[in-house]
Amino acid sequence: MYATSSVLLLRNVHKLEESYVLQDIEHVEQAITTEFASLSTIAQDYAEWDDTYNFLERPNPDYIQSNFVNTTFAYLHLNFMVLLDNDHHIVFQ
Repeated sequence: MYATSSVLLLRNVHKLEESYVLQDIEHVEQAITTEFASLSTIAQDYAEWDDTYNFLERPNPDYIQSNFVNTTFAYLHLNFMVLLDNDHHIVFQ
């Protein structure tokens, strides 16, 4: 009887653990999806601005000084930003 109950208990514990792991995976997937959507919005916003387009055509420090103030990265929850031209050359990092 003890052996049977132990097997049943272990199966139930395993199913419960599996359920928790699947929930954790789902939460991670949701977090990644949310973060990607946020980054995509930020990238699209900068890409659509005339100032950004002009900066990529003719880089100048005024664009950096007016668009990347000290709080920009904190506000956007970013550690860094890279701007590339049409030839995929880094113009700003």
